[in-house]
Amino acid sequence: MDLITGLFPWITNGPLITVQVMSGLSVGMFLFLVSVGMSLIFGVTRIVNLAHGSFYMVGAYPSTWWAPI
Repeated sequence: MDLITGLFPWITNGPLITVQVMSGLSVGMFLFLVSVGMSLIFGVTRIVNLAHGSFYMVGAYPSTWWAPI
């Protein structure tokens, strides 16, 4: 156990790991929704519609201004 904590000292910080896991899950859920929308539109119409990516970008750009860094 000392080898692991020596190489990765942050592994004993429970709140940090929790925040990182929740952040990864939230980003993963957003990307999943975008990809499901794109695959659903492509599956129904057989046309590649890239509007989902542009809507994601339009929503992400203002959120960088509103969210604190």
